Amino acid sequence: MNKRLAFIGILWLISFGISIVFGRTGFPELSSIFELRFIRALLGTIAGLILAANGAALQSFFANPLVEPHTIGISSGAALGYVLSVVIGIPFVLRYLFAIAGGIFSLTLIYRLSLRDGHLEKTAILLIGISISFLTSAVTMLLFSLKGEVLIRSVRFIWGYIGVVLTKNEAAGFIFGSIVALLAIGRIWLLSRELDAISLGDSEALALGVDVERLKKRLFWMSAVAIGILVSMVGIIGFVGLIVPHIARNLMRTASNKVIIPASAVLGATFVLLADTIARFIAPVELPIGVVTSLLGIPFFILIFRKTMK
Repeated sequence: MNKRLAFIGILWLISFGISIVFGRTGFPELSSIFELRFIRALLGTIAGLILAANGAALQSFFANPLVEPHTIGISSGAALGYVLSVVIGIPFVLRYLFAIAGGIFSLTLIYRLSLRDGHLEKTAILLIGISISFLTSAVTMLLFSLKGEVLIRSVRFIWGYIGVVLTKNEAAGFIFGSIVALLAIGRIWLLSRELDAISLGDSEALALGVDVERLKKRLFWMSAVAIGILVSMVGIIGFVGLIVPHIARNLMRTASNKVIIPASAVLGATFVLLADTIARFIAPVELPIGVVTSLLGIPFFILIFRKTMK
């Protein structure tokens, strides 16, 4: 297992190097590497880590292989909260709070709507999540239009973009936000034992001494914090949290979240960096990274869905 973890780490280092070296404008001057491509690779690493680790935890909690922050509406809810703060004119750092609130509201709403006689309908949460995701995305686009930013900023925000150019104030906010989001993911990792238990079913988890309601609140809050901050920084990047945990489980040959969550995190960072590199070259103009992850993720979603139905 240690060799597999080392292999995953080497893949990330290679993808990080590729992200810095390759670009549409050729290799930049040494003075601009840190400012442009290094920051971009660092943001991609953080984004992939948060999305994949969060996806692994949510799949265990809901016992559903199709669940991830995008498919159950956390990302789109966070985006709506963030854009609402922009329209209102909230200072940059405080916008994180609106994004977190949007994420937790969306996730809680979907969870409540998916309950039937006190039991969670696993198929319902996915269908309702996708519906809410479309709804909040539409409202987000409407709010962007009120600011006159539909064509450029809204497209990049809704589809995700890690090649951002930061002002000094934004850089400070990104550093603070990244630390808080990574701490939230670390807190989710500490819930590994409870997540392993609840993946067996609520009754089995209760028999093992797991407080299901307390676990739900902690996971929902930490997920909303991590995803809300991430969406505020780079927009919505879909399907990373769906694809990567499946790869991690097959590669690590275990279902233990103590292993799967960190393995998914490193693989997620690798996946996002490679997807971003592809997004720079796949078309005549640079595409948002979410276009590439969706092109890869939707066929994967259909494959897993068919497998689950069988």
